Amino acid sequence: MHGKNDKKGKSKWGNLTTLMRKNRIAILGIQESRLNENETEKTGKANPKIVIENNGVATNKEGVAFVINKDMMGDRKWIHTRIIEGRASRLQVDMGEENALDIILVYVPNIDSEKIKFIKNIQKELGKLKDLTEPILMGDFNFVENELDRFPHHKDKTGITDEFEKLRKKYKWIDGWRIHNPTEKNFSYFQTTSGSMSRIDRIYLTQELYTYAYNWEITTSANISDHDIVYVEILKKQLPYMGKGMWRMNENILEYEPFKKKARKILKEAEKAITECTKKLAKLNGQNKIDARKEQNPQEIWKETKTKLREEAQKEAKNRNTNLKKERTKLEKDL
Repeated sequence: MHGKNDKKGKSKWGNLTTLMRKNRIAILGIQESRLNENETEKTGKANPKIVIENNGVATNKEGVAFVINKDMMGDRKWIHTRIIEGRASRLQVDMGEENALDIILVYVPNIDSEKIKFIKNIQKELGKLKDLTEPILMGDFNFVENELDRFPHHKDKTGITDEFEKLRKKYKWIDGWRIHNPTEKNFSYFQTTSGSMSRIDRIYLTQELYTYAYNWEITTSANISDHDIVYVEILKKQLPYMGKGMWRMNENILEYEPFKKKARKILKEAEKAITECTKKLAKLNGQNKIDARKEQNPQEIWKETKTKLREEAQKEAKNRNTNLKKERTKLEKDL
């Protein structure tokens, strides 16, 4: 979030509320909230569609906060607990029907030596919690586990990643986005001065909870932050029906030549657009780069590409079924 106001002195919270509403985000975790108790209350009153559960005392640095969409959460109850001042919080949400969310939000320090201390500290503090239930870990980690998550590619210090691996294995956490996208290069943070990129913002789920998660995305924060938003949807357990559910591409359509031809064209166009966009952004710095990313960025290009692929798959699946019916009818007549 990097403070409550933009460079023009206008509050970011109104735009953030709109972003949550348009993207149907029920719970958002933010870092650099920079709110004390008084500012949290004032911001909440100015934005009645959200509830801010803040952890921080300074208005010029640090702070983590859960932002809750009142329209989506309705009358559900939750408990907010500060684990480490300005750095880690917990939100326990009663989702009804024996379903609950247990979310740990973290903001790992920038300095390498402090990262290791923080990871050890959070492990110690979580160890004191005897009622953790399928906990979700999310936040700005300020390091990556895989060199694929940095550009230019390089590994982070093993002391940091090894210490985090101990924590991750203890709670059986997995990096859901990376599991879902094993070879994809996508980033949540763009360093304007150097042009480097990284996926330091992540969501970890337990292996059990991962089976209920879908729609893993990294999407634009609409210039509210210099970080993009990492997004996931989680189904309720034992949920028998959810409207139309999640659309999945039928395997048969992948072998259907008309679709394959169109898909190849769409993907080639996307690859070209992403390459050109990345090169263009790499040449820019500062505000020029921020403005350019607002106009076009690799995440939005890929998001539009997936929409095009889905639309073509649905269209060609319908055409294929129509053709199959015609062939079946003709065969029946011939017989």
